[in-house]
Amino acid sequence: MRLPVDSLPIAGLFTAGLAAYLAGAAASVASYRNAGLARRLSFSLASVGALLEGLAAVLGLLSHTDSRWVLASGLPYLSYSLRLDPLSCYFHLALALLALCASVYSFGYLRDSHGGQGVGFLGCFYN
Repeated sequence: MRLPVDSLPIAGLFTAGLAAYLAGAAASVASYRNAGLARRLSFSLASVGALLEGLAAVLGLLSHTDSRWVLASGLPYLSYSLRLDPLSCYFHLALALLALCASVYSFGYLRDSHGGQGVGFLGCFYN
């Protein structure tokens, strides 16, 4: 099955997944005094990020073409370019599934943890 490339929001989904990871890291640090809230925010946003990036990988596999986008760095002659081709989509999908499983497992694993500030910083470094 081959999908039209112009109608696929692969770059947008990938970027939204990265933004969800960044939001999870920031939210877990912001709520580091409340371990339960930090756990819920951090691993919920990590799950959302894994789902979005997994969806971007699946759409990249179905499109059979490369998706490229450039992130400006603010410095002349220096930019970051990202490319998501079908081979990298396989590996990216495997990582997204692993991250989703680890995020779901972390909800229960850290439920009884009353470590206070440690959970917030763990969530930051996890994301």
